[in-house]
Order: sequence, then structure tokens, then C-alpha cells
Amino acid sequence: MLLGSLSPTRFNSGEIKQLVSFVANHAALARLGTARGLFAVDPWCDRPPTYAVRDTAKERSVALCTRGLVKILDNADTDLTPRLREDLRRYWSSDQVRSEHHQRADERVEIVFGLEAAHQLLTGCVDDDDFLGHLGARDAGQRVIAQTPIELHSATCVDRSPSGAKLKMAGVPEALRPGELIALLMAGEPQCRLGIVRWTQLTPKLDSVAGIQWLPHSSCPCGAAAVAETSALTPYFRSFLIPAAPAQGPWELIAPTRILKPGDHLHLITHEGEMNLSVAAVVDMTFHVSRFHTVAR
Repeated sequence: MLLGSLSPTRFNSGEIKQLVSFVANHAALARLGTARGLFAVDPWCDRPPTYAVRDTAKERSVALCTRGLVKILDNADTDLTPRLREDLRRYWSSDQVRSEHHQRADERVEIVFGLEAAHQLLTGCVDDDDFLGHLGARDAGQRVIAQTPIELHSATCVDRSPSGAKLKMAGVPEALRPGELIALLMAGEPQCRLGIVRWTQLTPKLDSVAGIQWLPHSSCPCGAAAVAETSALTPYFRSFLIPAAPAQGPWELIAPTRILKPGDHLHLITHEGEMNLSVAAVVDMTFHVSRFHTVAR
């Protein structure tokens, strides 16, 4: 019941494993049958729990209270990524309603799948041995598609909001996977937009629908290498840096999963110069990419 209350289609398989483990260890903190609870469970129906304020079968429903689970989300032993903690806190604390203006659309867009391909698109360089010299080549007015062997996929953007978009694609593209980084080229906009695929669904006509979470506009391609003292532990790999003003929190780095971990020291090369950072914490991790908080060193 607890898993059903979380709209599980929002999560990839790795995140669902974390959620199952968390619920298995802490489900006893939830209370069923209390006088008041955020959720309502209809024991005569096979649907998942619904928010009590939307319950249409109040006369036979049982309350489900998740307050105890919310209180332990920040415990060190929960082993949840920060994004999952915030999602659980949000879903188990209050009724979730759309808080943003969603604009219906019918726009044709082109998509590049994968961190490496998106990086190649924005730098105009597909040579892994030479991309560091092209980090300043990003030009909102120029497209480098014709000069690079980057595969483009067509889609229709059917819904947009400040935090994301809903896309529809013909068939079931192999590259359309939850957790993948993508770059969207939208008509009438000078720059492409980076995002993360958060969920996918198959329509009755066997087309694909996907939910995209935008990455900040400030995301910029860079090269990063893990270092120890003055020597590099890894070659420079393609990544994205998300700068932030001091009041907005730490700078973030998006890199391929399984390369970095908290505590690693980094040397970064961007179009503005070089910098030394350390990985502070994991913000989000999918099978394809990971997002880290960093600190200067």
C-alpha cells in the first residue's frame, strides 16, 4: 500500500529497489486505521491508496498515516538519494496537486539521447581526445548537427511547464529509457534544453510517452578528471557543470554513473577556465547519469 501511494511509474528500477528496501525496513512506522491520515484505503477495492481529501468511498475506507515515515527520512541509515528523500517527503506529507502552469502544446522537437551525444552536440566535437579544446564553442545561433554524426530522434512535445515536458514518440525507441540525459532542440528557441527522462509509458497504439525533468538553463559542458594530489586518476571525461549563485546552494556536476563517488577530488576544464572541486554528496543517481553537489578545494 505504501508503494502504491507513491505513483511508482515516476521511478526507475534502481529507485524502486531503494523504495522497496526502505518500506520493508520501516513500514511499521506507518499507521493503518487511525482516526486521521493523509491517505485513505478502500479494503473492498484493488486500487492503491488515495489522498483522503479525494476519497470517494469515505464510509468504508480506512485511514493510512505516514507521519512516522516522514520523520525518519533524514536518518543516515535510510540509504536514499536526496531526490528520493524529497519525493517521499512530498508525497507522504501533503496532498499533491499541480502547482505550475502546464502549457498544452503540439510542437515538433528533435531529441539527442545520452550524456555523450548531448555533450557532442553542444561542443561540436565528437572526438573524445580533442573535446577539451572545444568547450567554448557553444553557440546558440549555430547548429553543429550537419558536421557531426549525431543521431536525432523526432518527437512531439504535448505539454510543457517550468519544470519539465511531456513528449510523445512513434513506436518504442530503444534509447528512450528512464534516467537518461537528453537534449531537446525546439523550434523557435535559440538554445537546446537539457533534461532527464523520469518516466515512460506505452500508449494503446504502441507509441511512447515520456516525462522529462528540465535541468537548469545554466548547465554547461565541461571536462572532468578524478585526481589525487597532482596526478590524474582518470582521463578527462565528458560532463556538465551547473553553476549556482552562493545563495542558491553548491555547484553541481552531472557525470556518467559509476565513475565518481563522494570524497573524490576533481580537476575541471570549462569554457571559462580550470577549477578544482571535490564531490560532496550524491544529489541524484540513475543507471545512466549521476548528479553531485561539489565544493571548492
